[in-house]
Amino acid sequence: MGPRIIIAYDGSAHADRAVDHAAACLDPAAAHVVTVWEPLHHRGPGGADPARERAAATCAAGVARARQRGLAAEALPVESASAVWVALVEAAEATGADLIVCGTRGHGGLRGILTASTAEAVLRESGLPVLVVPPPA
Repeated sequence: MGPRIIIAYDGSAHADRAVDHAAACLDPAAAHVVTVWEPLHHRGPGGADPARERAAATCAAGVARARQRGLAAEALPVESASAVWVALVEAAEATGADLIVCGTRGHGGLRGILTASTAEAVLRESGLPVLVVPPPA
């Protein structure tokens, strides 16, 4: 049985590459696709949080991509007012992950944005192996 993994996902091409590499290189026992979002202080009609809705849709797209590539993936949208790396490390701890997979240089309006400094902080602070998938050369 392979490792339990989390895949950081923000909907960017870099996050897609992370999913693709996880599927190609690993045979995980469990995979959680994690999208980190920051709650909005201003709610939409009926008290809805548009940031939560976007994060859920983004996370679902990541799960769909992972499943299309053969991973038995589950969605894990994470609300966090702290740094993205903190939320990723906490998600890894909560799921009992053995490995964190992330891309670098993401873009978009979600807190799941992964920059080189986010990946570096995850490497430094998680205490877990981290597969960092770089952008194409």
